[in-house]
Amino acid sequence: MLFLTCLIGEVAAAAGCSVISSETHGMAMRGGSVISCIRIGPYASPHIPAGRADFMLALSEDEMQLNRHLLNRESGRAFVNTARKKRHCVDASKLALACGSALAANLVMLGFAAAHGSFPLGCDAISRMLAHLSPERHRPINLRAFAAGYEACTDQR
Repeated sequence: MLFLTCLIGEVAAAAGCSVISSETHGMAMRGGSVISCIRIGPYASPHIPAGRADFMLALSEDEMQLNRHLLNRESGRAFVNTARKKRHCVDASKLALACGSALAANLVMLGFAAAHGSFPLGCDAISRMLAHLSPERHRPINLRAFAAGYEACTDQR
């Protein structure tokens, strides 16, 4: 998730947007979650008040349930990693494994979200920045994972 936060922030900054972010690590080293908040625009704080988030990338259904209060009730959209066949959901874990690394599920989720027309960052810009930021040994898997998420979205249409 931390790489994903950096990637999204770099893409937005490269597009000329102001970006502020924060991460809450909690017990992440012991299997707990990491919550990253990114605000794109002229904000003074990375804190996202309840009911104000436009998008959420949830790497599990449990994380979605824990943080759904942050989403805007009218226009907020959550993209969830789950094997269940539901709208705005994709089995990112399965696709990441097929690409060569379970750790790439976050990039599958980003590709899936970016394929939706309302996502604020373009797929081409994300892909270019992903290629730039990925260590050489991880670059092929990362790019495949992002593309797999994008294709999973277009397959659902």
